[in-house]
Amino acid sequence: MKNFSLSEKIFILFCFLLPFPLALNISAGIDLPLIRILPLIIFIFWLLDSLAKGKIEIDTRSRFFIFLFFLIWISFSYFWADEKERALRKIGYFISFFPLYFPAYAFLKNTLTKNACFKAIIGGALLSAIIGISQFIFQFLIPFEKLSRFWFENISPFILGRSFSALLADYPSLLVNVGGKTLLRSFGSFPDPHIFATFLLMVIPLAIFFHQKFNSWFIIIIFVLGILLSFSRAGYLALICGMIIFLIKNLNTDWQKSLSILILPKNSLKIISSLFAIVLFFSIPNPIVQRFFSSFNLQEGSNNGRITMWKEAWHALIENPIGGVGIGNFSYFIDQTSSYRNPIYAHNLFLDFGAETGFIGLILTALLIITPIFSLRKSPWRKNPAALSLIFLLFFSLFESPFYSVSIFPLFLIYYAN
Repeated sequence: MKNFSLSEKIFILFCFLLPFPLALNISAGIDLPLIRILPLIIFIFWLLDSLAKGKIEIDTRSRFFIFLFFLIWISFSYFWADEKERALRKIGYFISFFPLYFPAYAFLKNTLTKNACFKAIIGGALLSAIIGISQFIFQFLIPFEKLSRFWFENISPFILGRSFSALLADYPSLLVNVGGKTLLRSFGSFPDPHIFATFLLMVIPLAIFFHQKFNSWFIIIIFVLGILLSFSRAGYLALICGMIIFLIKNLNTDWQKSLSILILPKNSLKIISSLFAIVLFFSIPNPIVQRFFSSFNLQEGSNNGRITMWKEAWHALIENPIGGVGIGNFSYFIDQTSSYRNPIYAHNLFLDFGAETGFIGLILTALLIITPIFSLRKSPWRKNPAALSLIFLLFFSLFESPFYSVSIFPLFLIYYAN
């Protein structure tokens, strides 16, 4: 860390802390995550450093202006939102991370800083994944009630905040019923198993990138195991689809070289063993496989509920095609008696923003994720593993709305600025 400026050191620390928001309970019912404050602090130190050097690096690529227009458009939606306070809180949420973009762009241009940043992200994700796997294991050693009480009374308040932890203590999404048996899902340091799975998904390409240098298969296995034990079906589907794209991209980059490597005896044995293990895993009945195949049962409760919310979001979008119902107002559109914290959302990132900010907002949201992915057309994924991470996010976003996570959105911004 000797060669880094103070602003770079804080930025690297911020990257490590992404799975651990470290929320402060500033008043009754209000938690303020530290990672909501750090972007502004990093920006100020970066700006002072840049002014001292007499050079301020600003991103002039199209992606920056897409992000800027996205922020402006969702801010404008305040004027036609019925619930102004909800809209204001959502706008404030996105704007609070806006300053992070500028130092992230400048820092990630330096290979040394970029590698340190990516390693910090992997380190934080690895710690959270180990916590998540431990949660799953300990439920067989300690009664669930005691385990849950210990976590939400003694650990979670320091990570997520006292008020938020109290709300999550009775959150049914932490449990899953598979084959008539109720299990605690891995959720690590996150408030929800789905967000836990999303974060690990977005870090896997970085782990693969560094694996080629440090042979870090252990880390990749831990991440995949964490995703499997989250029992997030959206996570399962995103993992499978993302890995298929990764393999296609990897083969297309230099298929002859890839083929020659694959047919080496030691690699052929690894591939055959892996394929056999996968076939065996799916052949033997187990909770993970049962959970995965339940994704295709449209009559299953949560699947049916998700389809219902897709229809409601589409209905809101068609009724308000230009500007939507206003940022943060979809839950109010569905149920005018619902509170701000009521988890009513479209279970689809694009429909969420479409319902709340119209077709313009939907298109801008799609461009935010797709634009960096286009860079993979012209260069090998090894030069930009962050863009590959957004492919995993893209598939996951078809089933969830991860942007409202204080861990996912800043991670997305860091990748986006790369």
